[in-house]
Amino acid sequence: MSEPEYLYTTTRLGLRPLSSQELNGPYPSWFLDAEVNQYNSHFRLPSSSDAVSAFVSSLKNDKSRLVLAVFWLATHSHVGNISLQQIDHFNRSAELAFLFGDKALWGQGIAYEAAETLMQHAQKYLAIRRFTLGCLTVNHGMIRLAEKLGFTREGTLNQALWHEGEFRDVALYGKNATK
Repeated sequence: MSEPEYLYTTTRLGLRPLSSQELNGPYPSWFLDAEVNQYNSHFRLPSSSDAVSAFVSSLKNDKSRLVLAVFWLATHSHVGNISLQQIDHFNRSAELAFLFGDKALWGQGIAYEAAETLMQHAQKYLAIRRFTLGCLTVNHGMIRLAEKLGFTREGTLNQALWHEGEFRDVALYGKNATK
């Protein structure tokens, strides 16, 4: 397998814009995995390879989103995505979102490593000064990640999302960019 070109590399990861190349790997199957999608909205919507392909194609001209594919450098395998969503260029803010499909790497800090890299990129090249993220209050892993990244809990949306047969609360987090 040839080594992909990366926008950024860390000690363990390579990051580059999500492209149609990822459609030939494990990425489309992540949307069909209940465990991968346990705490997000991807799983409740029917997914097909055509829908995933259309999403990837839509990113080319979408200035409100930046989705980076995350690769494990040891194998150059696509292990997840990290994204900025709802990029507001006027208010210089964006929402941080995650999708990591390689369960063998869960709990090893790769989401943190990728998020730090993406937030630095966003500050330097997009002039983003404020980041937000939201997660179900039962998603303890995401809450720990938000806190480790320096986010502060700013509020709760009570009974905002239907999850596992009941309406659940969503914790809202924010972080102002470092100067």
